[in-house]
Amino acid sequence: MPHSQPKRVAVIGGGCAGVTSFWALQHSVHDVHLFEASSELGGRIKTLPFEDGETRVDVNTESPCFDSEASPNLVSLLRSLWISTSPISLRFSASDSLDTYQWGYSILENVLLRPWCLCSLETYRILFDIIRLKYLILGVLIDRALFSSQRRSRHSSDTYNYLSNEGFSSSFQDMYLTPLLSTLWGTNAGRFLPRLSIKDLARFLHDRDLLCIQKLSIPWRRMDVTASQFVQRMADSFPADNVHFGTKVQQVKRTGEEKYRLFASDGEEMDFDHVIFAVDSDEILRLLQPTKNAEEREILQDIRMTNNIAVLHSNPSSTSNAPYNYIISPDHNPNHLPPIACLTYNINTLQNIPTSLAGPISITINPFNPPHPTLVQAVWEFADTEISTTSLHAFRRLPSIQNKTGLSYCSTWTGRGFLEDAVTGGLRVAVEHLGADVPFEVELHEGKELGAGLAMGDFRVGVDFSGALLGLDYERSKLEER
Repeated sequence: MPHSQPKRVAVIGGGCAGVTSFWALQHSVHDVHLFEASSELGGRIKTLPFEDGETRVDVNTESPCFDSEASPNLVSLLRSLWISTSPISLRFSASDSLDTYQWGYSILENVLLRPWCLCSLETYRILFDIIRLKYLILGVLIDRALFSSQRRSRHSSDTYNYLSNEGFSSSFQDMYLTPLLSTLWGTNAGRFLPRLSIKDLARFLHDRDLLCIQKLSIPWRRMDVTASQFVQRMADSFPADNVHFGTKVQQVKRTGEEKYRLFASDGEEMDFDHVIFAVDSDEILRLLQPTKNAEEREILQDIRMTNNIAVLHSNPSSTSNAPYNYIISPDHNPNHLPPIACLTYNINTLQNIPTSLAGPISITINPFNPPHPTLVQAVWEFADTEISTTSLHAFRRLPSIQNKTGLSYCSTWTGRGFLEDAVTGGLRVAVEHLGADVPFEVELHEGKELGAGLAMGDFRVGVDFSGALLGLDYERSKLEER
């Protein structure tokens, strides 16, 4: 929609969402300024050097992979920036002190290549639970109005209690479902499942096409440039005078109707007509003190953040052939929920870096047993959205405060937590709130409608049982030892 009235706009935060928003607005009628507290753009999306002797390679701090079907705006942005992508076979593993499971997206292929995976009764139990979850989840999604109040109440329970009450095995939860969600969310999902209702989990699995019966695979791709190069492509044309590096905004104060004054760390005060917040929700709460109204405070407080530690290292013992590895602590008490676990990215596989070039390269999120200091090359902390029913409910209420008083919000937390959501959030506030013109159509993510093939009573089962819920490549550590 057109906005002919020029405004002075502040974008607070130079992460992916803020940079995307500024990129979309740079040729608009508005006078736009970007404020970044550090000396570089990108936020969590950056590139770090990894050195092995005289060899140096660039490592992305965030996974460069994405689901191309679920990321239409990211795909369009990459095309407009002339950034190519390559296909990648997404696999993940789950291991404890005894067993190692490797999962893919086609059960038939994996079983034919590794028939010994069917030698374990536990494998059959997991497969049975996978199939059962598919149809129980459909029951949660389809026509809930027909269910009894008792059944609706059961569907409102948290995921752990629901799975326990329905008789799902602990192996299915610990060695399949939690590793799958951890891979997609980029953290140990086990700690969030007690706070996530089964209805919200069902909607997530459906929106990610993880309940599709006839789908053979999910088309994941990776960028052919580093994360820093991706951000720099957008920033190449930014006017230097409008990008304020090393400028931490201390407070945003409302001075009139859609009028705001920014107080910067260097003592400067600047007035703006519109403010775009591209930072974490807790940071917004701090900046808006005491300007925010009751509704803004209530929504932003419920979108909770959680801190994480990431370690870039070369410990070969934490690496498998799969790009993503969910590792349960050998000291884990089976009676303790959720399991003590961490997630490790195999950078060699994700970025196509041969081990012969720089050795094994990994990034571990929240390691329970940190690598030896001699193997560590970088450590950093980052905040992520807490995945809970409370946060999701607050997210659904976000439109009620978007662009209502000259304030806009965009980040990964304004969507599903993926790179696509940072890009979409930045584009939407620029286009919908300020009339920016971008060289492609910005698509919305409002959740997918249930297809006719999922209608009540139409539970058709394909012979391949395809989709991410059914790929399997199981390997027993004891077999490897033999």
